[in-house]
Amino acid sequence: MANILLLYDMTERDFARDLKDLLEELNIGKVKRIPVSTNKGLTLEEKEKQCFDEADGALFLITPGSKRLDDIYPSPSVNHEMGQAKQKFAGMSQNVIYLVDGECNLPVIDQKARIVFNRKDIRSVVVALTQVIQDLKAAGLFRTAPIPTEIKPEPRTITLEEIAKRLNGEREGVLLEISNRLDGRISDTDLNKFLIEKLKFDMRSVNFIKQDLESLGFLLHLKSLFDRDILCKRVGFGNR
Repeated sequence: MANILLLYDMTERDFARDLKDLLEELNIGKVKRIPVSTNKGLTLEEKEKQCFDEADGALFLITPGSKRLDDIYPSPSVNHEMGQAKQKFAGMSQNVIYLVDGECNLPVIDQKARIVFNRKDIRSVVVALTQVIQDLKAAGLFRTAPIPTEIKPEPRTITLEEIAKRLNGEREGVLLEISNRLDGRISDTDLNKFLIEKLKFDMRSVNFIKQDLESLGFLLHLKSLFDRDILCKRVGFGNR
């Protein structure tokens, strides 16, 4: 999975966040932004270096940030990062992509190809983003493996052998009491009463055994009811 470093002027942080979200939804991979990455006790210079070291490519969102005479240029910080990217990806110019606002000029010495957009023209923006994606693919910076999906656990099954191993006198007494109730159900109040009056439990022990039976799969807590109807039938604790 490729790690793309997205670089921009802080005045465009909302634009950059939206661009990051779009690229990640398109299965690009991981898109990192220096200002919102974790500091880890590093200085800003160390943090920038670490982000560049971990990056497989850099995407610049270049917008007006400074003015010289009547010409508009990127901010000094973006210019500095452009220089860092040239050093980091020397010999791999395809791994650095410039997405440039049409109102912004680049230094004459920087002859790198750029993708220009006009933010007042939605079609221009769509065309530019399409070109960005094509360039990322051409540079091998697109994720090749599918996004991992959550693996759902196999349905839990309980065998008679497992149940027999888990039963003890106290647990069996509770299960037998519940199985003698209508539909194998008992209210939380009635269960507490049985445990305290019949089995002489204190409240601490009552809470422990209920948690114990739930965690072992013997009881199912539904809207203040402990229901083990299905389990009663499986283990032979049917109504008597």
